[in-house]
Amino acid sequence: MVNFKKIRMLLGLVAITLVSTTIACGTTEVIVEKEVIKEVPVEVIKEVEVIKVVEIEKEVVVEKEVIKIVEVEVSAGGTYPVPGSVLVVAANDVGPGLYKRSISPEPTIAYPSQLGLGETLLDFDPELHGMLAGSWEIDEVGVTYFIRDDVPWHDSTYGEFVTPEDIHWSYTEMTKTLNGWITEYYIPQWENQRVDGQTIKWDWSAGPTVSWAAPARHRQSAVQAENQRFYDEMGEDYVSITPLGTGPYMVVEHKADDVVTLEGVKNHWRLTAGYDEVQVVEIPEAATRVAMLLSGDADVTQVGQTHLDQVVGVEGMQFNYPVLSNGTGAIINMGGNWRIRIDQLTGEPTISTYRDDLPWVGALDDPKELESALKVRKAMSVSIDRNALNDEILGGNGCVAYVYFLDTCDPHYKSKWDDPFDPELAKQLLAEAGYADGFEGTVWIPSGDTSSTMVEIGQAVVSMWEQVGINLTIDGSAYAVRGKELAHGRQMNDILFFDWSGNIGLHDSWPGLIACYNTTIEYSCGWDFPEAYDIHARLLSEFDQDKAWGVVMEFLDFVHQEYLGFSTVSWDDPFVTGPRVADGSMVNKGKNFPELELIKPILTGW
Repeated sequence: MVNFKKIRMLLGLVAITLVSTTIACGTTEVIVEKEVIKEVPVEVIKEVEVIKVVEIEKEVVVEKEVIKIVEVEVSAGGTYPVPGSVLVVAANDVGPGLYKRSISPEPTIAYPSQLGLGETLLDFDPELHGMLAGSWEIDEVGVTYFIRDDVPWHDSTYGEFVTPEDIHWSYTEMTKTLNGWITEYYIPQWENQRVDGQTIKWDWSAGPTVSWAAPARHRQSAVQAENQRFYDEMGEDYVSITPLGTGPYMVVEHKADDVVTLEGVKNHWRLTAGYDEVQVVEIPEAATRVAMLLSGDADVTQVGQTHLDQVVGVEGMQFNYPVLSNGTGAIINMGGNWRIRIDQLTGEPTISTYRDDLPWVGALDDPKELESALKVRKAMSVSIDRNALNDEILGGNGCVAYVYFLDTCDPHYKSKWDDPFDPELAKQLLAEAGYADGFEGTVWIPSGDTSSTMVEIGQAVVSMWEQVGINLTIDGSAYAVRGKELAHGRQMNDILFFDWSGNIGLHDSWPGLIACYNTTIEYSCGWDFPEAYDIHARLLSEFDQDKAWGVVMEFLDFVHQEYLGFSTVSWDDPFVTGPRVADGSMVNKGKNFPELELIKPILTGW
């Protein structure tokens, strides 16, 4: 095993086939997509198409299931996993080993999919196809998932194969908590969830919804299968730190805030892992992670814009962008703007307590104060020179951004959301709000477990605010330290930066974002507003993509009008792989490292 402590000291510190669900209105038609086959050096793959047509009044749902049969895994260089191969991933944080989804905090809630440990009903890359559900059917009642009966657990002590009961129990467990987005996607949209033989059935609660597949697909909103017998026999404390999954990798050891060691599963039912062993090691310093990549002590790490010049043109380096990457951004939320509170006895939303002493908040019952607070928030936006951020920090490789999750490079962006750099206007607005001499406060810019590029941009923005009299002290606490202020009750009263931005081009992902700004979920993005309930409910009930985008535009109009939050720039930090990696393909990414299951090693030299 690589001695990472020594390294720190010395350094100074597949073939995935696209499957889609096509809905044609008014006519009956069957659409069969062409097969997309990517050659994999060690796999011979047969694909068999199975076509289902299910009529919903005048709508036709067409599904194509592609069944992969791995016949042989032999090549000139060996087999997968390649004997003796080790993938070293340098991550800025690995956190604690908490693997039971219902009690896992960010970012570990996504670890089962990122590390290749767990699997979900459907996969998404970026089209839907079966995973634990070999196929599915949609009708006027709801969705029926046909569960495979050949998916083995990593340890057969608690049952050899995943059962529909295991999956149903896994979702039921998630309904007991407000952790993550399952309560937003799953509970209000479905009713009468049940097991029927080898199927799981979810009935519509109020008709088809734009995000019907969100709780089932292989993304952070999905729930991986967990073994109910394992939980019943061993207890929650044990299973939370001892994952039992079905994916192409399994955990050998997790040393909190140090290293996660994985072992590749041989002859995996779906996708054999490329490596015998994977080590995900925590290296908080961005410069050290890049140095490890260049020296060969690490095989993959995410490289921020400010360090790209060190790896560009270096022999053997590959630049990889996940298929589902929406990029990264520096987005600003105005903490303390709590407008809603859930009554613990009735469950009904009520007006929240909030910090009316903060210049950007104002008293809810005082129109004059609310107007002044709005001017402060707008002043903070127009005092940001976004073009300078892009040119000087991103080298012109990013995109200017004003509103949430859509930058000026996205086709959905509207020019009416522009806030041109105007420091004189900012000073005027501050004076009109009663802060001619500026004000002081705190801004939280998470470091250590977030994008190093975002941290640099955040520091630059704080300097720009100083030029107009806004003097904020930077709190650089890691997300792991202060995240609970967002995830457990509305406690965040500072201005805060997130790197959860970029472009969200999937209309069915927006309900989960909007839920962060009301009380549908416990997690909050730093403020909330009552209008989000109506916008959120109407978006969930839309099944038409164009109409759904129309509701999204309403959300962005409101956020921009109220300046309750705004963005700065967005960019895409690549995951760079070294010469021992043959294929750095990846579907998704997390806050610290990509999904690992598609990364493949060179076949010789181990």
